[in-house]
Amino acid sequence: MKIPFIILIAMFSTQSLSEEHSLIGTWKSDEQKTLASIHSVEGITKEAIDLFENDFFGKLLIHYKTDEYRNYIPGETDDLEEFNKYYPYKVLKKYREYIEISSYSALLEDYEVVKHYWEKDCYYVYTSKWQFKEYFCKVE
Repeated sequence: MKIPFIILIAMFSTQSLSEEHSLIGTWKSDEQKTLASIHSVEGITKEAIDLFENDFFGKLLIHYKTDEYRNYIPGETDDLEEFNKYYPYKVLKKYREYIEISSYSALLEDYEVVKHYWEKDCYYVYTSKWQFKEYFCKVE
């Protein structure tokens, strides 16, 4: 029985796409990329820019397992119980450009749906009322 060539290509393309865009692992906030995005967006107040430029980004780590994750800042959140807990998340959609997940937010005490857009070895999410890109790059 011959398998059509197009099916073989689709099988291998899907496998590499899911591996290439897997969230599993540890991701670190990227200060330089995020600040570049902030400066490219209009309407951000001087006070907000001053806050963001003062060592605000670049420390947060997000560790994703298969179906749970946690956020933490090494050395700053080690003693806080809520930052040692893992919370559930679920992949809703996976595309070449982004992955959409539903994750539990302890802060909101509810689930939220967020798109993680891929850019080389990093992803970004749109954040704040100004919708700038906050970048996270894989560290493992």
